[in-house]
Amino acid sequence: MEFFSERFGFSKTPKALQLKTMNESLRIALYNYLYERFSQEWDPPDLPFVDPEVLAVLREKEGRGCTIAKRVWSEFWCRPLDEFSGKEAFLKTLKSNIVESSSWYEVYDLLEFLLRIDFDFWGPARINSILEKEMSGYRVLGSCVVPITDKEELDTLENSARLPDHFAGARTHIASALEKLSQKPKPDLRNAVKEAISAVESAARAVTGREKATLGDLLKTLKEEQGLHPALTKA
Repeated sequence: MEFFSERFGFSKTPKALQLKTMNESLRIALYNYLYERFSQEWDPPDLPFVDPEVLAVLREKEGRGCTIAKRVWSEFWCRPLDEFSGKEAFLKTLKSNIVESSSWYEVYDLLEFLLRIDFDFWGPARINSILEKEMSGYRVLGSCVVPITDKEELDTLENSARLPDHFAGARTHIASALEKLSQKPKPDLRNAVKEAISAVESAARAVTGREKATLGDLLKTLKEEQGLHPALTKA
């Protein structure tokens, strides 16, 4: 959506994807979202119709946001836990890191750390909408932040990350391949390819039910019994 000042050239918006940079607008948008999630889940939720004494005990416990914040403080920022002094101080430090002091790639490191601690808590779809709106050259895929190459490619990888339990082995190999492909500054291409091939082998075993067969034998079975296209078999 363009506003008046953008349409008539009075303000500048990014025309190209932000690949090795992160402007202030993107930093603030990411901080605002993290601020919102940490604030909403800092304290344990109120439970209706709970005995007052039980409720008092529950309120002394940490909420999900506070628990995650402590891990960021101690494991990601490597700060002593006895210096962790609560929500306001943590959010102030979070803002300083994301908006002011961290390099662009360190902000993405933080996103990956948060996703690996508690993937469902963060709503990766919401993060991706922010990255898209602010012209970031990266998207969240699984628990990794990956560069945009091709929309169809990303859609395929997203679908593979949601494979049913029957294909759990293939899903694990794909996640490992993606992690190795996303390593900074140099991706581990050799092992990423190995993991991708292992994912194909695992999926073929799940389809054929032949748990100990080699990939070559599995492809022959798929060609004969499932009508796998010769070009795909060769590839």
